[in-house]
Amino acid sequence: SKYNQPVEPVDAASLSCISRMIAIKTAELLGDTAQTAKLSDAITRTRDSVNSLMWNKTGRVYNDLTQTGHQQLGVKTPVSFYPLLAEIPTSEQKADLVAVLTDPAKFWLHYIVPTNAQDEDGFSATAYWRGPVWYRTNWLVVRSLITAGKYQIAKDIINKTLALTTLTPESYCREVFDPVTGSPADGMGV
Repeated sequence: SKYNQPVEPVDAASLSCISRMIAIKTAELLGDTAQTAKLSDAITRTRDSVNSLMWNKTGRVYNDLTQTGHQQLGVKTPVSFYPLLAEIPTSEQKADLVAVLTDPAKFWLHYIVPTNAQDEDGFSATAYWRGPVWYRTNWLVVRSLITAGKYQIAKDIINKTLALTTLTPESYCREVFDPVTGSPADGMGV
């Protein structure tokens, strides 16, 4: 199954770039130009690899890769948008990512952002990691959109996410929510 195997994750590559971006600021403060250059080179190599290996031209998103063979898994998840946070996509890729995110057949359900796109074979509105909305993944998507300058879309996600906390008395402290109904999913919560 494409879901049950070791992967080279898009989020790890994105976070690697972000960590190096932060380290560059530190190196600059310390006046360490050699370290700044080394880190800049590493960021460029990572961005190039993410764009050449993980960008799915057909699906218009970034995909995790299998560890063996580096084949794209082809599953659309919120992680597909994390490269925005690391400033990896080109302008055209940014536009494609936003189009996929705001497509009601994929991610733009009544409550957003599901952990699997609605058009994925494995999508389930209530099965853990197969579709429910999570605050933590939404937060990273929102931060990614803000970095990309997509403020209104980020605001829409924030408002829809906050609405989940007031739907029912049980909603205020839940972990995951059904992206269609907003109901707590899988009985998880505090």
